[in-house]
Amino acid sequence: MQTFSKAQAARLLGISTRTLTRRVAAGTIRCKRVGEGQFAELAFSADELRRLGATIPEPVTVTVEAAPEPQPTPEPAPQPQPSAFEQHLADDLAFAEAYLRGEASDSAGNKHDGSNSRFLSGQQSLLGPQPARIRTRPSTTGHMNAALVGGTPQRGTDGEVVAHAGSDNAPLLKNFTGIPAPTRLRHPNSVRQEILSGVLAGWSR
Repeated sequence: MQTFSKAQAARLLGISTRTLTRRVAAGTIRCKRVGEGQFAELAFSADELRRLGATIPEPVTVTVEAAPEPQPTPEPAPQPQPSAFEQHLADDLAFAEAYLRGEASDSAGNKHDGSNSRFLSGQQSLLGPQPARIRTRPSTTGHMNAALVGGTPQRGTDGEVVAHAGSDNAPLLKNFTGIPAPTRLRHPNSVRQEILSGVLAGWSR
């Protein structure tokens, strides 16, 4: 059943809400209370308002078609994210490959071929230009006595060329008489045996 509020009923009847309240109190207009208590809302039926001469518009039925439910879009499968270490390793590898191809430079602008596009004076460091370094092979005999270096013939104690370090005329073997034979230690029981032999020397069966 169609019902109207107090404000709507007063507007349909062409009276004020105070007049409507007095008529309700007088019993000339019937209504229902929605709720409990003194201040419950009043509801006026369409039949009661028509009885009082109000024109009630017919309710308009509007058919609303439900919108089609959107189809859920499948979410892509989550891709595994690399760890911080793996990402750092991949970045270093990508930079190394680009550096070897000549597409990247270090923090001072130096490239793999030794050129520097920011400076024209050669390779640079964070302290400034670096002079060109001449690569020389270090000497392994520069600190040695020239007479002991293998390229110089060495004369031995007899004036002849020393063939090798173990030769008899090697200067280091001038006073070398050979390695003495190791002294054999006496057995602990040998002294006892000598004493017994001396004691029993004059004895016979």
